[in-house]
Amino acid sequence: MNLKNSMLIVAVIVVFSVAVGADEKLNVLVVTGGHGYEQEPFEAMFNSFGGLNCTFVALQDHSEIFEDISDWQYDVLVLYNMSQKISEKRQQNFLKLLDDGVGLVVLHHAIAAFSDWREYRKIIGAKYWLEDLFSKSNLSLIECAIPGCRGTNIINVRFEKYLKYLRERA
Repeated sequence: MNLKNSMLIVAVIVVFSVAVGADEKLNVLVVTGGHGYEQEPFEAMFNSFGGLNCTFVALQDHSEIFEDISDWQYDVLVLYNMSQKISEKRQQNFLKLLDDGVGLVVLHHAIAAFSDWREYRKIIGAKYWLEDLFSKSNLSLIECAIPGCRGTNIINVRFEKYLKYLRERA
């Protein structure tokens, strides 16, 4: 993710924080894990906004932040992870946070998170498959008519359709 796109997402969070109140800082939990990234500039970008109180968590077991939400203290959840495993209990806790009004921002890699959980795809509006999903075909178009090369093909085209991304409709 480039800095320009990140700044746009953070700008949305900042606008939301203005709606919360000028004197209140928005408590933001930024979740990473499952992929590499440039940690220092990423965190500096979030910390550069005065209206945000950011906490950064790198997941260790894919979804542990959703195990116990009884003491949840964040207004917004920013996902920048590629975690896959999320138990039924953790799924229910994630949904409860959203039902309780916690805001959700899904950045770049997080569209590939929790790929087996259909409700997550519906919430974020997309899915990215981590396994190879290509449609491949070969097509020989023109048989050579020049003396000496009859019976050979001039053009052999290989088509690959990229099928890893899906927009989910609610």
